[in-house]
Formats: sequence, structure tokens, C-alpha cells
Amino acid sequence: MFAEDDIKVEHHPNSGIKTKVYAFEEFQRRPVAATSDPPPNKKPWLPFKSQLEFEVAQIALEAALNNEQTDRLIKICRRCAIGKDKFTFENHKDIHKKWDAVSQCVTGFMKEVILMMCEDKSLDFEVHYRDLWEWAADLLRDPCLFLHMTFDAQRLSKFDGKNFVQFMDEPYTAETFWDFQLQLPEGAKPLTFILYADKTKLSSSGAAKAYPVIARLANLPTDIHNGEGIGGGYVVGWLPIVFSRILSSLTSKSNTGQWFECLDHLSRWFFPSILILSADYEEQCVMLLIQGVRSLWPCPICLVPRDALSDASKRYPLRTSKGSQAIVNLAQTKHTLEEREKTLKEYGLCDVDNSLWLIRRTDLHFRDGGLFDDHLWVKFQKFLNGLGRDAVSQIDKRFKEFPRWHNQKHPNQVMDIAFTDSSIPENISKDKGWNFPKLHMDVHFFDDIEAKGVTRNYNTKLNEKMHGPLKDSYLLRTNFRNVAEQVMLFFHYDMFDAADDLIPLTGVLHVKVGSKQPPQTFDSVENITEFRFLKVNYESMVDWRQHTDYLRCSPQFFGAPRFNCVFIQMTPKKVIFGRLLFVFECTVGKHTFPLALMHPFDAPTGRGAAPSHQYQYIFMLIDMNSVGSVMFALVLAIKQFGNIHVGPRHQTIR
Repeated sequence: MFAEDDIKVEHHPNSGIKTKVYAFEEFQRRPVAATSDPPPNKKPWLPFKSQLEFEVAQIALEAALNNEQTDRLIKICRRCAIGKDKFTFENHKDIHKKWDAVSQCVTGFMKEVILMMCEDKSLDFEVHYRDLWEWAADLLRDPCLFLHMTFDAQRLSKFDGKNFVQFMDEPYTAETFWDFQLQLPEGAKPLTFILYADKTKLSSSGAAKAYPVIARLANLPTDIHNGEGIGGGYVVGWLPIVFSRILSSLTSKSNTGQWFECLDHLSRWFFPSILILSADYEEQCVMLLIQGVRSLWPCPICLVPRDALSDASKRYPLRTSKGSQAIVNLAQTKHTLEEREKTLKEYGLCDVDNSLWLIRRTDLHFRDGGLFDDHLWVKFQKFLNGLGRDAVSQIDKRFKEFPRWHNQKHPNQVMDIAFTDSSIPENISKDKGWNFPKLHMDVHFFDDIEAKGVTRNYNTKLNEKMHGPLKDSYLLRTNFRNVAEQVMLFFHYDMFDAADDLIPLTGVLHVKVGSKQPPQTFDSVENITEFRFLKVNYESMVDWRQHTDYLRCSPQFFGAPRFNCVFIQMTPKKVIFGRLLFVFECTVGKHTFPLALMHPFDAPTGRGAAPSHQYQYIFMLIDMNSVGSVMFALVLAIKQFGNIHVGPRHQTIR
């Protein structure tokens, strides 16, 4: 019999793996144990002559040192280098030679100049791109990444007491990956790509621009392919207008497949496909070659009429690669330009063959950056300002009081935040109603999740973070001529990493303390040492992977007190909330005890206040009257961070 919350894992029928049901507390998402661990790389810094030389070269690369600065760094190192390592660099040219040697270990950039005709004029486009297949092969050959790769579609479901209810998170747990594998020959495996394309300004004046294409491998778990290290996003192209060159290595392989011997000594028959193209609306129009916001059918996903974008109650036929290709082919058979444009206008298409059509089984799903920044926030500011200064002040006060936590920006004032582009509020104020494509895209929100997994798999903001290194490279590492070639060289060098521990290891103590303060001595206790920082590793019940919380217990942290709230494991079946007050180690005789003094919140008020394993972060409002007296708890009883706001109840903005 099944128990509530049991997890069922149903593998694709072509995988030959039987369906299994796990108890909730036993379900894990960890790499399958290898028959033999990959042998440790005793010299991961090769072809550098020593670890020291690699680290110096890496510092010069990361700090974007110019040639003069690099020479000075080398002179300092040569004066200091004594002992085991032999330092052989003489100047920056030696470092460049080593980076050039390293660059041969991974797939590099190719450069082509492509001639295109536009209105009887010839245009030259300089394209820099990596071979996408060889880039993916680099990842397949990495022993640390390969253990985490999934090549068969899965369906995950949870038992609710009566039925198994399916849920999706990773792309390979969603429907498109499953359907893709269903279309492949028996024994074949999907190799799926996530591509991002967008333009960005490299200079403050906007005269220099970049058009990067960033790739991620969807066969890797999201926490790896969304990361910033090995297995994360890589720049694979420059200037996506000429997309056919970037996709050229996948065209034939998407039709016939490609055999590849993997690190487990099994040869797999891979069929590559572009699973997701993450882009803003303007880039979506370019990639799909639709006519844009002023066309009769401005949505890149479906054929919704332009005047019905604000109506979320109706569904319209979806655009497909086959359908769009058939319409363009039909238009190209027309004898006159007027007839051709009339046929294309009826579907909002352009008279150009789309390079994405060359990749079989590719029907793209897009996501934009959202409505909040340039639509909802402006409306909200306008509404609050109409209520008067007191309402605005109260909103700022509430934001200032809200708890702080790791990697979360905490503005003390939010109502005066304005856009750098002053035209955005003006454009919104002119907008009569909400009839624009970005709002309509939310109609496809849940369909996208069912098809491709949760939104963090294709959110554009993740890739937009990579614009920063592009701008830094332009400003610090180029001579402002032949910019693309110099920037691509930096990103090519940056693919190499000599670190041994690329993937976090498990099996260590889940709580570590830090920010050690001077010890204090009392009569009955030999030594008490205060700590103001804790790092807590825990297995999330949302995605069954290890996460890390960074907790503070400090009267002064970046100008403000920080006493984080946590979950405390009181008994095997009882978990309560509490706020850290004092974290310390005390030594009594030969024994040392790591303890935490805290306020227990064991009498929460309000509906749904009980802790739940369904959520990674729990947001609660605790009445001050429910806060009990202080208590001591073992530091090892701390499970994870809890985002709790302690304050008076029933306060509203008037």
C-alpha cells in the first residue's frame, strides 16, 4: 500500500528502467553511485608548470590586469617564490602562451565573415561562435559533471493519500523532453540545449554593443546549469542575427543522431535539440522572424489577434516550426511581392527562412523578463503617491523592518526607486488598458511549466547577469578595436578551471560556525567563545538537493543588527521556529558544547502557521504575545533558515 507523500518515479518507456515508488523521507536526487570513482587529477593545473603559476595567471585574468600590471605582478612573485614551486614566467607573453595552450583543451571560437543581401545591398557580418556539439562534448567528458547528467525523461508524482499527482521541476521531468524522446528511435537519447540571446550596451554612451548567445545544457540539473562555475552558462556566439552558423553543427545530428562514448564506457546515440530559447520580446521576434508588436499576430507563441492580447479567457492556435515553414513556403510561391506580403501578413511572419527550422523537433518556448519592473511597479507607485505622504512613508517603513537574509538586497526606501529609462513610465501612462504582448505571455505561463519545467530553467534575468563580465572585459581588457575578438578570447580562457572540487561534496556536518569572537572565562565554565555566523547545509524537501543557508547572529552587521530566525529540531517529530540571540561554544572540563540562545516561537498564530516540508522558505507573521521565554538548543539542532517577521498584528495601511 502507498502512504501519503510517497514519490513515484516513472522513467521513459524507451529507457528500460522500471517504475519505482519511494517513501517521501527516502527519496533522493543524487548521482547514481559510480562503479569506480574517477581517478583524482594529481596535477589539475597542467599545462602550467605548477599550481602557483596557474593561480597567478588566474588572478591576472580575473582582475583584468593590463600588460603593465601583469608584469609588475610577475616581478613581485619572482621575488617571493621560494620552496617547492618553480616559477618560470618572465613577462605577460609567457602567461598568454600558457593560456593559448590551455585553450586547446576546450572548444574554441571560430570566426567567419558572412555576406548577406538586403534591398540590393551587400552587408558583411563578422560572426564569432563555438561549435555547439563540441562544446556539449566537453561537458560530457567532464567526470565531475557526467555523474549528474540525465539522458532519459522522467515523470515524478507524489501520493496525496488517494492518487499520485504529477509535478515538474527539471526540464527532463516535463512533457516536451518526454515527447521528444518518444519520437526518437529506440535506444536514442535526447541532448537538449537552452539558448539565450540578447543585446547589451558595452559603453555608457551605447556606441559599443554586444550581441551574446549563451548556452546551457538542460540534461544537467538546474542548480548546476544555472550556476556560475563549470557546467553553467557559456558564451557560444556573438551576433545572433546570423543564427545559422551557431546552429550549424547540430543541423545534421538532429536528423541522424550522433554516437558518443561516455565516461561510463557506454556509447549513446544522442539527438540534439534546442529545448528552450530564453529571450526578451524583441529578440523573440528576431529569432522567430515574426513582424513584431505592430503585426496582426504579435505573440511569438500563439496566433492571438493584436486587439485581443488583454483577454486571457480565450486560447488560440499555437505557432509551430512546421506551420510557420509551410506558410513561408506558400508565400514564396506567389508571383508578385504584393501577394507574398499579403500571405505573410495574415500570420505576422517575415519572408525569411528561419535557421531554427533546420533543427528537427524544435518548437521553442519563450519567457520574458516579466511585468513588474516597467509596468506593475510604476502603477503601484502612482497609486500610493495618490494616497499621500503618510502611506508612502509607511511602505518604506515596512520594507526597512523586513528581515534580511543572504543574497537578498534590502532597500530601506523603495517608493523613490525610479527607472533609468525615463521613457518607460511615460509609455505606460500613454497605454490605454493592458493590451500589449508581455501581459499576454502570462497566458502561456502554466503551459510552459508543464512543457519545459519551472521558470528558473528559462528566466532571462539569470543570463542577463552575464552582461556584467562582458562590459568589464570591454572596458578593462580591450583596446576598443576589434572588440568581439578580444572579448571572446577572455571568455574562452575563462572556461578553464583547475579546481578539484567542482561539485559540492555531501556527508559532512550540516552546521558550521564562524565569525569567532574573543573568548571569555567564568568561574564554573572554563571558556565561552561567541560566534556570529553559521553556515547550515540541509536537504531541501522541495527539490531533494543540498542547499546552504548563511545565518547571522550579530548586533552589528553592515550597519544594522542581524538576528536570523531558524527551524529547530526539538524531537524527531517536532520542529519549532526560533530567533537566534547568541551562538557560542562553552568548554566544561574536557567537553565542548556548541549552543544557541534563542527566542522560541512555539505558539504561532494565524492560519497555516505550522511548519511544512512543502516549502523551502516559510514566511510568517508572529504575534509578539506568542513569543515565549528564552531557551538553549544545540547548534546541531538547527535545520535551516526561516524567514519570520516578528511584529504587532492587525496593522494595515490607512
